[in-house]
Order: sequence, then C-alpha cells, then structure tokens
Amino acid sequence: MLNRSDFIKVLEKERRVELNCEGHRWFDLVRTGHVIEVMNNHFTHGEDAIASSLQKDWEIGKNNSIEPHELIFPIPFFEVNLNPNNLKQNPGY
Repeated sequence: MLNRSDFIKVLEKERRVELNCEGHRWFDLVRTGHVIEVMNNHFTHGEDAIASSLQKDWEIGKNNSIEPHELIFPIPFFEVNLNPNNLKQNPGY
C-alpha cells in the first residue's frame, strides 16, 4: 500500500503519460508547485534524456528558464484600461 507522498508521485507520472499532448502538464506542474524545478531542469539537463538524433530540437529551448512571475497569466491590456484605478497588471508584465 502506498503512502500519500508515493501515491501523489505515481498519480503525477500517470497524468504525464496518459494525458501526453493534451495540454494538462503545465497546469499540473503549476498546481503542484513543481513547474520551476521541472522546467528549468529540463532546459539545463534535457539533452541527457533525449536521443542524439533529437538533440537539435531540444537545443531550441536550452537557454530558457521559468521565472516566478510567469506562473500566472497577464491580464489583457484592454481589461486593465477599462478600470485602471481598480485593476492592476500582474507583476512582471
């Protein structure tokens, strides 16, 4: 029987595999608080896990990193302008 921590790890892996290419991974990582760790690790160490024939595709994002302000979306400029006294843009945008 799995404890809570192990179950969560198994569940996260299952969602990653089963929902591949369905656009859920980013939101799962944000919700669990792992997005910065996982994505920045991928950008710096991803080539180790990718076959050499695909390495050039991976290199496209190798100088990227995820910053904390990127975990939330910007508020559309139009919406901020509708009520600039009460609606402020999210930090970093």
